Amino acid sequence: MVCGGWRVLVVLVWLGMASAATAEDGATLQTPVVFQHWVADYKVAADGTYEATMDFRMRLSTQGAVDQNRSAVVPFSDSLQSAEMLEAYTLKSNGTRIDVAPEQTFTRTSPAAVNAPGFSDYKVLIAVFPNVAVGDSIGWRYRLRQTTPFFPGQFWLRRVFGRDTVFEDVRISVEAPADYPLMTQARDMSGGRLADADGMARWQWSFRNDHAVAPEPSAISVLDRDPGLVVSTFPSYAAVAEDYERRAKAEPTEDVRALAAGLTKGVTDQREQAALLAAWVSKNVRYVGVWLGSGGWVPHAAGEVLKNGYGDCKDHSTLLSALLSSVGIPSTTALINAGDSFALPTVAVPEFNHAITYLPSLDLYVDTTSHYTPFGQLPAVDADKPVLLTATGEIGHTPVPTTLANGAVARTRLRVGEDGNAEGETRITLRGAQATAMRRELAALAPLDEAEFVRRRLSNGRGRLFKDDPEKLGEDFSFGAAYTLDNMMPLPGPGGVSFNVGLQFFNLAGMTNTSLPKRTVDFVCDIATFSDEVVIEFPSSASIVALPTDVDVETQAASLTTHYQRDGNVVTALRTLQWHRPSRRCKPDEYMASRSALSRMNAELRRQAIYQ
Repeated sequence: MVCGGWRVLVVLVWLGMASAATAEDGATLQTPVVFQHWVADYKVAADGTYEATMDFRMRLSTQGAVDQNRSAVVPFSDSLQSAEMLEAYTLKSNGTRIDVAPEQTFTRTSPAAVNAPGFSDYKVLIAVFPNVAVGDSIGWRYRLRQTTPFFPGQFWLRRVFGRDTVFEDVRISVEAPADYPLMTQARDMSGGRLADADGMARWQWSFRNDHAVAPEPSAISVLDRDPGLVVSTFPSYAAVAEDYERRAKAEPTEDVRALAAGLTKGVTDQREQAALLAAWVSKNVRYVGVWLGSGGWVPHAAGEVLKNGYGDCKDHSTLLSALLSSVGIPSTTALINAGDSFALPTVAVPEFNHAITYLPSLDLYVDTTSHYTPFGQLPAVDADKPVLLTATGEIGHTPVPTTLANGAVARTRLRVGEDGNAEGETRITLRGAQATAMRRELAALAPLDEAEFVRRRLSNGRGRLFKDDPEKLGEDFSFGAAYTLDNMMPLPGPGGVSFNVGLQFFNLAGMTNTSLPKRTVDFVCDIATFSDEVVIEFPSSASIVALPTDVDVETQAASLTTHYQRDGNVVTALRTLQWHRPSRRCKPDEYMASRSALSRMNAELRRQAIYQ
């Protein structure tokens, strides 16, 4: 769903390598790799072309790091850039240097160009390191020339350095004509502008991170929090939007107008018209990324997208805008970062990874690349995000999910036999982003795999899947299973029966897990309601001794209500967990303030019915 066509040029340097190690409570890590130096030098011309010399060396501390780094790989656009490997080598732990031989350096078509659903002119320059072992260092230096700017006359760069990696020496220098308008934004990096020399403006920044810190679960993107640098000639995001619009071609052709008229014939309500047009684009324009030359930044003309029947996210938005325009509905492309990034740099850069459509007259965002999202909703990766509206240059914001419009309700019925086995059925009804995700998963599930899908979600059983049609995009989506559970209830008693039983799509106890001692960075959080109703008919030989006590627990971020009742040998549990937050970006203080109450919720959600 994330549109690779609007490429993110951010270099996330060695993020995730620290995942091989673990640490608690902010402890530092012994990481698999250490960057001994990371040096970049940019020489920028007045027309936005540039020459960058990159020099890296890193020490490999584990066999896993050695296995993952047997070669240096430099991607580049064959039509807009050139790349040259200046040197590459293995530096043995005893100080011996082994240079990469010329025949061990070569250029190949990028794997992304081969495997992605699209077309690309990207290639990779590869140098294979010789005789690498644990404790050795590998180094490579290359030159990248931007022969044609992605945006005419413009230059920008963005670099982020994850705190989960040790960097002993980071240096970035930029040189440009003194009258070339460069704006900069550095976070947790030293340096800035130096004295001009020979008519050239100069900048230099440095950074080091001696102690890697373990990544935290669900943390927001490093783009929003870790040390980094932004440099750009764009004076504002309005200028980025203007440049985008200048090359976009959303004017409707006769074919586009005819299609719009046919699809909306007899329909006068604008929302209904927009829904029909968006549904057609989502169903009939196959997602294909096109990264040829400036194609990663410039959408194809609306008529061309219609004729081809394929396109990337920008092309989807361009065609939808043309169709909407044909029936008098204004719209604009909205550039967005789908995923776990929730902020834009202060200095404007054209680094977005997705494009959706905004309809101002309806105050509505539409993502036609998300085929299983109903009109009027957005997938989770698009929610609560700043967007650049290209038609106006304004910064907009996608809606924050609401507690009641997102989530799931599970209803489970179980009858336990005298042998302790149980026959049961669970039906789960989902709303919002949860419904979108499950439609997508079940649409891709082959019939032969349905039994395994059910088995994996049962603690010890097997069954038959049933589901709504994923192609019917209503407000809700339901699926479930009829199944048998083996040894659900040990007999004879005494014993206890958990209410976290049956077909598992969500686990309320797991949602309130507080095993993380503390948080230090913002994190992505839920805004939703999850409920389950579990009805268990006990065998006549079992006598129910005790049920959990009803509770109502509320904290800053969440509330839990539980109710248990008994009618003869039938026990019913009703449990509802609500996450009510103002944003999907949550603060560490919220977690710490709520942790005690969440721990109590977790304990309550693990209570059992006791029998003998």
